[in-house]
Amino acid sequence: MSQPIADLSDALAVAPPHPDDPPTATVAVPLAADAAGALASDAAAVGAWAVTLARLAGAAAARVAWLADTVTTRTIAVPARGEVTAWRATLADAAPTPGDDAASGWAPGPVTADALLASSLALVWWRTADGVEARYVTARLDRASALRLGELLVVTAASLATAAELTAVGPLAPDERARVVTTWNATARGYHPDATVHGRFRAQAALTPDAPALCDDARTLSYAALDAASDSLAERLIAAGVEADQPVALIAPRSVDAVIAALAILKAGGCYLPLDPDYPLERLRFAITDAGARVVVTDRARAATVAALAPRTILVDDEPTVAASSAPRPERATSATRAYVMYTSGSTGVPKGVQIEHRSILRLVGDVDYVRLDADTRFLHAAPLGFDASTLELWGPLVHGGAVVVYRDHVPTGPGLAAAIARHGVTTAWLTAALFNAIVDDDPRHLAGLRQLYTGGEALSVTHVRRALAALPDTELHNGYGPTECTTFTTTHRIGRELPADARAVPIGRPIADTRCYVLAPDGAPVPIGIVGELFVGGRGVARGYLARPELDAERF
Repeated sequence: MSQPIADLSDALAVAPPHPDDPPTATVAVPLAADAAGALASDAAAVGAWAVTLARLAGAAAARVAWLADTVTTRTIAVPARGEVTAWRATLADAAPTPGDDAASGWAPGPVTADALLASSLALVWWRTADGVEARYVTARLDRASALRLGELLVVTAASLATAAELTAVGPLAPDERARVVTTWNATARGYHPDATVHGRFRAQAALTPDAPALCDDARTLSYAALDAASDSLAERLIAAGVEADQPVALIAPRSVDAVIAALAILKAGGCYLPLDPDYPLERLRFAITDAGARVVVTDRARAATVAALAPRTILVDDEPTVAASSAPRPERATSATRAYVMYTSGSTGVPKGVQIEHRSILRLVGDVDYVRLDADTRFLHAAPLGFDASTLELWGPLVHGGAVVVYRDHVPTGPGLAAAIARHGVTTAWLTAALFNAIVDDDPRHLAGLRQLYTGGEALSVTHVRRALAALPDTELHNGYGPTECTTFTTTHRIGRELPADARAVPIGRPIADTRCYVLAPDGAPVPIGIVGELFVGGRGVARGYLARPELDAERF
């Protein structure tokens, strides 16, 4: 059973109190005619507030205080189902107990500041001639939060007055439910739903064979050259026994060759398992064994070290002994085939392989409006291959005629990024929030020249965003957010030229194409706008699941 809200601030993004705030304040909310009857008696009012709290917490009961001469607390059961009339009959029987261990309550009339502060409650409601009013403790709630709770109480009261079943009772009004469930998730695009990533690359290569597709400081490959090089390696992989949907370990530093290898693995029908060559051998062995990879792709410099990790080792920088066939190769993958498996860090336990399909990548980089991806795009590839930011860096430009610019230094720095941006005409980059902060602390002008800058992965610093906006007038700054179990981004937010003066956080934005996002209570029900909950993501961007972890899939997916 989910626990009731321990304190109202648990359910709300409460602003910190201002030093000049009085200890308590009041807020009034008009009471709609259809809600008045549900608050007509003390028992009914306490019941309505209990329903509001229980539904916000996703709990089957709520602790509600009654503040009169003394404080008593009632535990009100709030079933998910049942008849409203029958439930109402139980309210008068809710046994009061001494004490004020509830977060909030109800009073028969106006509450003084002294009475509220003496009670240790966060707020107390009472009925007025034309609505409801509350006194709240400013150190625990802000005015906007208290007002929002009052609005939700009124919605609950109206639903209690009109509904026959408890399933229809709660603080989420029908029109608001439609907004958060349907309207805000109207993201369907259906970009080439049956396509594969390498299929879209091939189509682009046929359109612009001579355009630059991939480069670093030493060489540049056209679309035709990248297509041919990856075809040749794909044939070697197939000859080595790579089968459809089979993981292939890719142990290589960020490089042109690594990109060729990733594309070749997709063309062979497999999914790439990117592993950092600097990982300890034990970590590499665990991931390869756990994923069931029988082939390792690496380079000559690491061949001797990793050769014992799998039955077959293919060197991406070996010259092919046989020219690639010009005959069309039968397609070995579908949109539902895995494109890659990336392992979590293991910070919460044993590392887990997250399985991402072709359609999930194409949902990220296909018909999207959060990022400009076209023939003029030159996207900086600065993330490790084993970090899902690389998904956007590689496949975003390569299915739209743009170019991938490989950043060769192991750890990106401000001066290094500035040099790469200038040397290669980089238009677009993705940086973790931590790296973004470090560069801004050094000098945000190191990022000058970028047309689009994406950052996120964790809460953004408002201070650093303000500094970047001031120093980069020609750069669009975007916040991107998404859990590991998705593909790089779930939501994005284009940050305007200025943040509001009172901004305490940067919004994570709205869901991108073919993605649905819901904020849910612990019982799985959507919560009203402004209420804290757990973000649940659905749509094509969600992973197939954890590799060989069905018990975790049951929890997460």
